[in-house]
Amino acid sequence: MRKIHLVAVVAGLGAIAALVYAPPALQRRREAVRAQKERAWTQEAVHQLEQTPPPAANLKGGISGLPWVSVGYLVFSNGWAAYQMHSLHAEDGLGDIALLLGSDGTLYSSCFHFCRGPTDDFRASMQSAGAPQPKNLKEFLEKYATSWKPFSGS
Repeated sequence: MRKIHLVAVVAGLGAIAALVYAPPALQRRREAVRAQKERAWTQEAVHQLEQTPPPAANLKGGISGLPWVSVGYLVFSNGWAAYQMHSLHAEDGLGDIALLLGSDGTLYSSCFHFCRGPTDDFRASMQSAGAPQPKNLKEFLEKYATSWKPFSGS
């Protein structure tokens, strides 16, 4: 009888240990898989951005009523930037990731949720359809955008 009781106690302790330690292990595994997917997406996006040609002179813009914002490009009066964005709405296990490559070769990243497009993180004063075209990437980052940080490569 004591042997059966001891086996039941040990089995119960084993079940409790599994409940306590398995969820964190599963969470770590999920995070590792997500990090691997994000690295792969980022590497591919950087490669694509590096291959992106300058925007055409007659580029059709007009996202959010701003003629200097178009699909894949921000066109400044002195330069341009190309961008790639991934939204968590893709439901592929990745979160929000965006990369911005300036015509000078500088690369920026953001984890902002760009639900409607590249103007979502503009400062409120720059969200109107009449917001002036920035002179360059530096001015864009200082006056318009709120979420872009220099890309660290990781």
